[in-house]
Amino acid sequence: MITVNDPIAKLAQEVVDHVNAGSLDDGPLWDKHWHPEFVSVEGDGSEFKGRSAVEAKCKGWYEAMTVHSVKAHGPYVTPNGFCVRYEVDFEAKDGSIPRMTMDEIGVYTVEDGKVVREAFFGRPMPACGCSGDC
Repeated sequence: MITVNDPIAKLAQEVVDHVNAGSLDDGPLWDKHWHPEFVSVEGDGSEFKGRSAVEAKCKGWYEAMTVHSVKAHGPYVTPNGFCVRYEVDFEAKDGSIPRMTMDEIGVYTVEDGKVVREAFFGRPMPACGCSGDC
């Protein structure tokens, strides 16, 4: 049985607390808990390998989107990883995506105390591209 005092549970809770504190900068978490060559997989299957590639991905997203808020729920922990459910209130700066709340799950694989892989799973979007009330 995993308790809140287990190292992986503490790591996972730090992620949830970091997000819920309002930080949009994951650098401090990556410095402390992520392997430098971690892999990040987006919901469309795109893979980004290594911190610099993930930083570039995040920079591009934040340049294109206005993020109004992010909430993290969980964590949900196993002996070799954890997941967190995220609610992201955002919209595209160019108007191509209207303001909406994206609901996604981040699944994190941990080896030797470091996150080596993160994968994000989202709900299918409506075909029209709206927030779902069409």
